Amino acid sequence: MQFCFISPEHPDYSHHIRRLGAAFDDAENPEKEYREMKEQLAGGTLSLYHAKDSGVDLSIVGEADGQSYYVWGVAGVGFKAGIQELIRRIKLSGFKSVTCATAKQGIRRMYRYFGRNAITEVERLSNGKFCTWHKLEV
Repeated sequence: MQFCFISPEHPDYSHHIRRLGAAFDDAENPEKEYREMKEQLAGGTLSLYHAKDSGVDLSIVGEADGQSYYVWGVAGVGFKAGIQELIRRIKLSGFKSVTCATAKQGIRRMYRYFGRNAITEVERLSNGKFCTWHKLEV
């Protein structure tokens, strides 16, 4: 699987940024959180990757957070295979875990598939949805 770093100068950068908007649809304040992601990407705090393979075309944004890699957002197709590869690469990079938060029910179910998943916190958002914080040991 190809896993490419996408810099702001990359010709497909705006395509990936637009696509990642869907990752924030169920957030408490989607516009604010999406804007914050774009600002931190532009400032170099976050990194954007493109995972591509047969049936996989994902945009992934995240950052190193101590011994863990925090995933801000994932959008596209081929989530299961793409996240498996992301987990493999995170482990090879020396991180101990992958963390994320989601308000999307389907994503919560998907994280159960990967095993070693601990839901570290559950919060009710002002929009009535639940946000779960996940930690996957790698």
